[in-house]
Amino acid sequence: MSPVNRLCFIGNSHLACVKLAIDADRSALLARSVDYFAGSGYLMDKFHLVDGHFLTTDDAYLLTQMTSTSAGRDRIDMREYDAFVMVGLGIEYRDLFQLFRMHCLASDRKLSAGREVISDSFFTEFLARAYRNRAGYGLTRLIRTASPAPVIFLSSPYPSETIIGDKVNAHLRKLRGTSYFGDLVDFFIQCADSAAASVGAMFIPQSDDTLAAPGFTREALNHRAVGLAPPKVTRAENWHREKSTADPWHMNAEFGAARLRDIAAALDVVFSAPMRQGA
Repeated sequence: MSPVNRLCFIGNSHLACVKLAIDADRSALLARSVDYFAGSGYLMDKFHLVDGHFLTTDDAYLLTQMTSTSAGRDRIDMREYDAFVMVGLGIEYRDLFQLFRMHCLASDRKLSAGREVISDSFFTEFLARAYRNRAGYGLTRLIRTASPAPVIFLSSPYPSETIIGDKVNAHLRKLRGTSYFGDLVDFFIQCADSAAASVGAMFIPQSDDTLAAPGFTREALNHRAVGLAPPKVTRAENWHREKSTADPWHMNAEFGAARLRDIAAALDVVFSAPMRQGA
């Protein structure tokens, strides 16, 4: 029997591929009911607490997005759920990827000619400031005021392997085949895991079976990638849409299914942990 009766997803556009995967196979996630609350990533820090146990927002656009994806619910009752999953609302690999296009750590300077060297301490402080201001961590702190339910963080996907193909810039081609991207992923996972733990949450890195190489998602999982539909055209039962232009950062329902397997495994660990400790 599943340990989870009600599961709450809170996320940005990357939640769309997970929702599609559940639509395709409801048994993919062993929760008796699933609710979704989604909006643009840059707006998801605009939630606040009401009456001690509700999350809601006064931002008109976010509220429209939220009700479009939640079958009309305009607030999240944190008491109703056995677990929460934050999708794409924490420290993201994309942040590191973009930062290291212009900068590098001293340990990487041999691979990084022409980029500015920054110290480990500077970068650690950069990450600390970043995660304190990300929506997922603020939401988790609010959840903790009303619910002991576990919170799981899923990062946004690593970019499609297409961006390290023959047509990418010379800098990425030069690094392909080195340990650089693997080292960057290791650093990212370490930092993201620590950040999630700081608010009592669990971080789940992208599973190996979705990878073409360290830090890059298999091209097939990027085919017909999906995101959120605009509130004016979406319906609560169908709020995703296929990306109309090339987008290496969003993925499809097959990728969502892989993430669901990761969530199911994590929930099993979370809910069986007390039993194992007492065994």
